[in-house]
Amino acid sequence: MKKTKSQLKIGESIMVLIIFFIILMVGLVFYAKVQSHIAIKDAEEFNAKRTIDMALSVKFMPELQCTVQSTEQFDCIDLLKINAFKAIMLNTEKQSYRRYYARMFPNAKITIKQSFVPFGEGIEGGEIMLFDNTYVDEVNASGVIKMSIPVTIFDPIRDSNSFGFIVLDTYS
Repeated sequence: MKKTKSQLKIGESIMVLIIFFIILMVGLVFYAKVQSHIAIKDAEEFNAKRTIDMALSVKFMPELQCTVQSTEQFDCIDLLKINAFKAIMLNTEKQSYRRYYARMFPNAKITIKQSFVPFGEGIEGGEIMLFDNTYVDEVNASGVIKMSIPVTIFDPIRDSNSFGFIVLDTYS
């Protein structure tokens, strides 16, 4: 009689331990799922902040800003400076410049799009690909953040202003 009572107590203890470990495993799986969702959300927030930082960097690049008598104009980019910048980026002999901007704008594509032209003459095709530093295929990218910043595009040859956007696409 004494033997069966102790066997019953051992069986009860084993069942309690099994239930405890099952509850513990369910809790760990739940915790892991919650942490993975938090990590994904943090990564998206980081990418959004990184895109905003890059967009502001593009907007305030002295290489593109309009200057009148050595004074920078607010929200204005110079069409001649855009074309010169693009020529430097396409020049294969100037790879040090490209590497510098590749570190500044990792996995990003910068395009200038012209929306409104007052006299009908502007950027050919309406847009200029300023810089393309994408490492991933645009079609198969897991996440693309697009940001458009309105700017005035100044053409010093025609002495005219037009409205446009700096479009920054960052890929993750």
